[in-house]
Amino acid sequence: MYTTHNSLRHILASLLLIVLSLSVMGSAPASVFPDDISLPNGFQPEGIASGNGTTFYVGSIPTGAVYRGDFRTGTGEVLVAPQTGHSSIGLKYDSPTGLLFVAGGMTGEAFIYSGETGELVDEIQLSTLPSFINDVIITPDAAGVPSPRNGCCPVYAGSASIVSRAMLSCAD
Repeated sequence: MYTTHNSLRHILASLLLIVLSLSVMGSAPASVFPDDISLPNGFQPEGIASGNGTTFYVGSIPTGAVYRGDFRTGTGEVLVAPQTGHSSIGLKYDSPTGLLFVAGGMTGEAFIYSGETGELVDEIQLSTLPSFINDVIITPDAAGVPSPRNGCCPVYAGSASIVSRAMLSCAD
């Protein structure tokens, strides 16, 4: 009788654990991120870069504007105001320097902004021939833009907060 009573306890305890496990697995945790993040009216996004923590940056194709937001809260603001003749296509954020590198699309330029203030650090004319600068590559030692004709063109070289200008133009 003792064995039967003990077995019955184990069976009931096992069933109780199964039920509790299923109920915990069935309940979905509350989402910590918003389902949608609204951008300013007229913003035509292209390219997104992750910053520090939950910060992100999005560029606008026709205006060159850059929006900085927070993935967790869904809030943000325009970091770089729209500018005539600018375009923001590919973006990369460099944590050690705090710089945001932006490919300028058909402008043939690269723009470098402070990721904190949006201040223009440098504007580099990479090509005067018809071109489309659409991406940025960040390595531990440099930032560059891919050129379909000759590979990667280094834009800036340096590390941490010491950044020095390197080869600046791509031979098309």
